[in-house]
Amino acid sequence: MRASGEHQMAEIYCFVDEFLKTHPGLARWRRSPHAQPQFSDAAVLTLALVPGVFEVATRKQTYHLVARNWRAAFPALPVYHQGVTRLHQLLPQIGELLATTCRHRPNAARLSVLDSKPIPLCQPIRHGRVRVL
Repeated sequence: MRASGEHQMAEIYCFVDEFLKTHPGLARWRRSPHAQPQFSDAAVLTLALVPGVFEVATRKQTYHLVARNWRAAFPALPVYHQGVTRLHQLLPQIGELLATTCRHRPNAARLSVLDSKPIPLCQPIRHGRVRVL
């Protein structure tokens, strides 16, 4: 039986939150050690990781889906572009999270991350006539 999207989102949040609590040095990116925003880093990372759970294509679609359906789970949800800005500031934490999570597989040589953004090859007017890539 497959867990619901809400249950999977809660599991991701708990995992990320526990990871950040066990690695307090990762919170040193803030200018002040006492800066505790209402919207936590764990919540930002959870929103970045759940698009696969909800089978949506973009982070923006995920943001709107969560804002519409699970607003109670994220009461201090920031505006979309503020969340993206915070996410970019958390890139070192994401790298450490991936490295730590994937370290337990002894036969895994390395981790590759792929982006599926299409690369334009020709003008759209020629799409039906192009024979050579």
